[in-house]
Amino acid sequence: MKYLLFAIAATVIGVIAFESGYHLGQTKPAVMGNNSGGLAARLGELHGLRATLEVGATGQSVDWQTLLKTSDPLEPSLLAAWARSLDPGAASEIIKALKAQPANLRRNDLLGALYNASAERDPKGFLSDTNGILVPRLREMGMDTALKTWAAQDPKAALQWIKDNPGTASASAGDERFAAAIAGFASTDPAGALATVSALSDNNPRDRLMKSAATKALADALAEQGQFTQAATFFNELPTGQTRNDAYAELAQRWTEIAPTDAATWVEGLNGDASLKEAMGSQVAKEWAMTDPASAATWAAKVDAQDTTAGISEGSPGSTLLATTIRAWTTYDLDSAGQFLNLLPTSPAKDPAVAIFALRASQEDPQGAFQWVSTISDPQMRNGLTVGLSLLWMQEDQAGFNQFLGSSTLLNDEQKQMISTIPAQAAQSLTQLNTVMGGGEAVQTMLENSILNGRGLVGARNSTNSSITTTPATQSGN
Repeated sequence: MKYLLFAIAATVIGVIAFESGYHLGQTKPAVMGNNSGGLAARLGELHGLRATLEVGATGQSVDWQTLLKTSDPLEPSLLAAWARSLDPGAASEIIKALKAQPANLRRNDLLGALYNASAERDPKGFLSDTNGILVPRLREMGMDTALKTWAAQDPKAALQWIKDNPGTASASAGDERFAAAIAGFASTDPAGALATVSALSDNNPRDRLMKSAATKALADALAEQGQFTQAATFFNELPTGQTRNDAYAELAQRWTEIAPTDAATWVEGLNGDASLKEAMGSQVAKEWAMTDPASAATWAAKVDAQDTTAGISEGSPGSTLLATTIRAWTTYDLDSAGQFLNLLPTSPAKDPAVAIFALRASQEDPQGAFQWVSTISDPQMRNGLTVGLSLLWMQEDQAGFNQFLGSSTLLNDEQKQMISTIPAQAAQSLTQLNTVMGGGEAVQTMLENSILNGRGLVGARNSTNSSITTTPATQSGN
């Protein structure tokens, strides 16, 4: 117990930097004010702008000045279609007219669409004369588009142009140019693109950054074509390391966006690299939870249970997939996540997810959060989280916490004694840390990360089960 308190206090007081985590947002939708007339007019205006762009995409004339006047966002795809519909002469005249206008975001949106359309029509010609593009971001976007288009047609020539023009870009812009060319290359010859990326050096950080950017672009290009299985096969040929991890991470994200169940099946089949499998499982769980959290949580709970039953050691792949899913789910729907957890029996596999949920619930109902903590089967995790939640509550409402501590039946004598020994300066240090870090969730984020990473601050992943079978809901057991 003494070590546990010391570990948490040291984390609170001594941390200089920590991983950025999720922030719990609203759990209920915001209520729109009573301004139906103004809203209707605004929607009508936006609908008209969309119609204007759609007409332009069919080849009819569009008044660019109408597009310039609004500050509302326009769909990039429609803006791109409008720019492509213009003949080169008309596009050139509009570019000249726009460059004479005061600089603003809408003007730059229009110019960017026109530059990209020009780069697609004649990539070599576009690259030969970019000095007239005075906005660096628009120039680089146009050049990336040109290189991607050119590499799809003639990858050798496009890559040679990059090699012959090293002094025209910053290091990061150079990486993006190469990545754009690889994306275009992969659209017509994935194997050739992979061979080009694999041939890059890993000898220094600069080379590794370029290789990482190109690998992500390759994964993205294959995902756009729906070639997920082929991409997985290609990336399996890469040597173990950060480059392969980057490729797999991009693939996992895009695959989950399109076909989450297929992505989940792929993760389950990854063998030979436990850390890679764990990372990809977390990526799939996170992405899936943002669109279909119940399905993501069901899959995650199944994998976690299988790993626990198999007796896989701490740090095993998938052992906190459900916790990762709950972490993402509670960013927008706390109640549904809690209802899902209530359907699961208490078990070591469920513990990390309950811990994450309790931390998130503490922002709205700290006393209810302690009720969730009481159902955690791992004593070390339960006690560690008790201290963590106590610190968070003490920081926000010392009087309310003291009242809870004096009257609560959720805490046993050992927990109450443990909490009573927390130094007063611990809560003060927490307040100071939160002020320095610019927010009130520093310790919560660190506790969440320790749970997901299995570092042992609030419990181990492979503890034995206890006799607790009830959950905070009225459900009596499973």
